[in-house]
Amino acid sequence: MYEAFSYTTILEANRHGNEENIITSDTELLPGLYPMLSGSNGFMISDAMSGDDYYPYDQNGKIAIIGKEGLYTKGKNVAQDLWQQANSDFREIADLGMKNADGSFVGFWGAMSDEMLSFLPWTDDFSRGLYLAGVEVYEDTAAPHGWVKWVMPARKYLVTKVTPESYRETFDSVIHSLIPKPGMKPAGAVCDFTEPATGQNKLFFPVE
Repeated sequence: MYEAFSYTTILEANRHGNEENIITSDTELLPGLYPMLSGSNGFMISDAMSGDDYYPYDQNGKIAIIGKEGLYTKGKNVAQDLWQQANSDFREIADLGMKNADGSFVGFWGAMSDEMLSFLPWTDDFSRGLYLAGVEVYEDTAAPHGWVKWVMPARKYLVTKVTPESYRETFDSVIHSLIPKPGMKPAGAVCDFTEPATGQNKLFFPVE
């Protein structure tokens, strides 16, 4: 099964003193980026899914990302290499990244999809699929040569904070226990998200 955060992210590299990195560590996100949802919108959740650990998020618009793409398999974890490539060449796309009013970046994604780029769950027990390490951009932004752009569809997500140490446990718990309980099911490939302001890692589980 895929395990995230074995790589050094753009943000983490900056905090570790990488002088070539141009992202500042005081980046802030817009307030309310992850609004809580109520049952009135048709996305019913159980009490176990609310609170600080898990919360629903309804992404009404598409999410566009420009980054480095590779195929992840049981025999080859490409995530680390992709993040290293994205970090070393980031100046090429820094001006394209979606920014908040204060000039900070909205976020960095470890986006995932099936091999047909239908954004369905990974196959082979969640161990095979496409991975894109990159920065969120506006939907009409063109990817420069050597970079790949994905546009993820508007979806409903279950979001949870995660650490490198808790990744496998959290992933398995959400997929096999938490999502099935209220009668939902996975609706797409899980994605990693890093908040530039805090370095907080989150998992976005598409659900229906």
